[in-house]
Amino acid sequence: MLVFMKRHYLLDTTKKRKGTDEEGAPQKGGSYERQPGVRGLQPGVEESQKEYEAKSKLESFEIELELPTGKLSTVSRIVQFLRSKNANVKLKVTMRVENANLTKSEYEDKIRETLNQEGIVILKDLE
Repeated sequence: MLVFMKRHYLLDTTKKRKGTDEEGAPQKGGSYERQPGVRGLQPGVEESQKEYEAKSKLESFEIELELPTGKLSTVSRIVQFLRSKNANVKLKVTMRVENANLTKSEYEDKIRETLNQEGIVILKDLE
């Protein structure tokens, strides 16, 4: 606690800090002590940190997503995170378009050409 006296700030050491004993050391069970059950370890279960981490690692996985319009950037951020973990990520996108009011010429010029220029392989085209 700071006390203002004649334009000087003095530290009042008579007040005891929360979670400490009389000498200022952390009390048992205070905020400085690790609580049981942290990181998924159950109290009483003896398991080393390395064993726990080895059991909880994912080597590979596959998920299928249905994205609302405008949420593709979220997937992009997830891919960037996975790439930062040195993961090989492959995406397969299915686009269903209804009521597009689009001509075949517009499809060829705007959509197919853009995908080709970006090096994106079209696995399944117009049916």
